[in-house]
Amino acid sequence: MKIDTQGDTIRIYDFNAEECFRIARRLENQSLKLYQGIKAAIKDADIAAALDILIAEELCHLAYCEKALIDMGVDDINAEHLVEVVDTGVVTPLAQADIERVLCNRQEALKLGIALEKRAIAFYESILAETGNEQGRIALGNIIEQERGHRERLQALIS
Repeated sequence: MKIDTQGDTIRIYDFNAEECFRIARRLENQSLKLYQGIKAAIKDADIAAALDILIAEELCHLAYCEKALIDMGVDDINAEHLVEVVDTGVVTPLAQADIERVLCNRQEALKLGIALEKRAIAFYESILAETGNEQGRIALGNIIEQERGHRERLQALIS
């Protein structure tokens, strides 16, 4: 990872594989908490079932990232790391209107999941463009493929 500061701007880029999987793990945890929070607020069984699908997908991705970290020999995958405290901006800017729409309709819940996947893919692709580290590039490629698969599974549920 490289850090460049210019005035009030801090640019963090060129991540290695461990950092990429840590970023992905944080993003999966944020999405998971969002879906679980929405599910706790609803009563409709169809919407709850859609959210269960989203939650299951996030848990699979979380397990994938954690396994990758363990396979790399990371001693403590729960140790705090700089890349895990930086807000990616993928999950946090969701408008209350987006969440309220999800509370009322199964299709909207799935569409929210697809939108989050698209944002995550765009985020990872932008990191990839700034990453020269070969191990980081491979890790990002794998993460992007996982996210694309997730998006396609969600799209199939809407069709």
